[in-house]
Amino acid sequence: MINFVLGVLIGVVFTWLFYQSQRDLTVPWYSWLLFLLGTGSTMMAFDVLRGSYLEHEITAAWMGFGLFGILALVFVIGGWRLMGNQATSDR
Repeated sequence: MINFVLGVLIGVVFTWLFYQSQRDLTVPWYSWLLFLLGTGSTMMAFDVLRGSYLEHEITAAWMGFGLFGILALVFVIGGWRLMGNQATSDR
């Protein structure tokens, strides 16, 4: 069930990004790459959390979630900032 919810959320976000890139905002390739890496890290974070909980390794669950979660935040925020900087320089 969690994979379904993550898939729907990821689909909504990428659909919005694609719509924005077709409208007026050009999204450079490296922002797409950072968003894709952030998405993969987010999925991995939830997978490690769920898998470690199922194995009754609570500390490993939260450590893995924190590691991949912070990595995902860095990728997504970096891509968002690069996209925002490019949008403000076009004006």
